Amino acid sequence: IDALMKEVRVLTDSLAHDLRSPIGRLRTKIERALAIPDEKPRSDLLGSALLDADALTRQLTTVLEIGRAEAMTGTARFEAVDPQALLQELADLYEPVADEAGMAITVETASALPTLLAHRQLLTQALGNLIDNAILHANAGHELTLSAASAPGAIRLVVADRGPGISAEQHAEALRRFGRLDAARSKTGAGLGLSLVEAVARLHHGQFLLEDNHPG
Repeated sequence: IDALMKEVRVLTDSLAHDLRSPIGRLRTKIERALAIPDEKPRSDLLGSALLDADALTRQLTTVLEIGRAEAMTGTARFEAVDPQALLQELADLYEPVADEAGMAITVETASALPTLLAHRQLLTQALGNLIDNAILHANAGHELTLSAASAPGAIRLVVADRGPGISAEQHAEALRRFGRLDAARSKTGAGLGLSLVEAVARLHHGQFLLEDNHPG
């Protein structure tokens, strides 16, 4: 109970800290827009404020999704999912973004895989988070592979890149909610993506593993 209470305190403190700056920027932009008589600069500021509001909404939505996944409330929406078809859909969806970043996406799956009983939306979002991370942080590797294979009593889904990777001593920080590694602090994001992936894995009675791809 003590450990859970500490985790709640860390979460609320981190959430308050991470929301303070964007809310402050949002307020400043709105105040400046109200003080500007010219229509064009005012519209630009309000448009920027709207983008900030959307980013805040996405961040709060992610926190709620993590909470729901950890509470196992999504199991009622489980359905049969074809792993090979799911990975191919994700590859097709992200291909234009990856191509723009100079990356090629390939899909590698076994010839015959059992269907996976899963929450399709959350599983898609979790895998999408990993693909987003690879495109954002590992595009120097120019290679992104999505694969699926049978494991004893399970199905192993893999998103593998050839970027700099994450050192073993940084794995815990990478998985911590709102945790952001030094290399990621100059990029957009709230440090919630991998936390959601881990929560979705637990929802499916699985594990989320960060492994060395030598490199990636």
